[in-house]
Amino acid sequence: MSPASSRGEAGASPPSPSTTAGVSPSKLREDPEPRSCIGLLYYSQFRHEFGKAPACAGFKRRHPPGASIEGSSESVPGADFKYLCLGYSAYDEAALRNAARQSKPGDSVNVPYCEGIEVTLVPGAQGGGEVDLYDLLQRMQEQGDKIIARMKKNAGLMADYAKQQWYRISGGR
Repeated sequence: MSPASSRGEAGASPPSPSTTAGVSPSKLREDPEPRSCIGLLYYSQFRHEFGKAPACAGFKRRHPPGASIEGSSESVPGADFKYLCLGYSAYDEAALRNAARQSKPGDSVNVPYCEGIEVTLVPGAQGGGEVDLYDLLQRMQEQGDKIIARMKKNAGLMADYAKQQWYRISGGR
């Protein structure tokens, strides 16, 4: 082995999967687990066909294996769709990839669960007529209340943890 390749300089070949400390290539990628996104989640037919996870612009959280995804997801026609969720969304990455492998062109696609403003764009689809403004405002108020309740719960948990740490550090004073 040349000195340049042992230091990882330009021109050096990357280590082969068999030489990466006995870790299999599948373990080098992130393990698919249930995930959630607080922010803007984007999923499309392109991402579905190639088995890619939804893109999250915001805070991602990985749930422990075996954790259930709350709520149920909806499905959209298998046409060229684009799906956006602004708020809280949850999905099982492994389930989305398995569904993508087993689906045929034109099959309906399950989209991630969404609590918030949900937008589905399907070119040429029927619908999308009038919007009941009162119903829209009511749903937005309900989602806002859920998000505030979740934030209060998290703030309480963080305050309890900070209090415990303070007592631990200060010796109970």
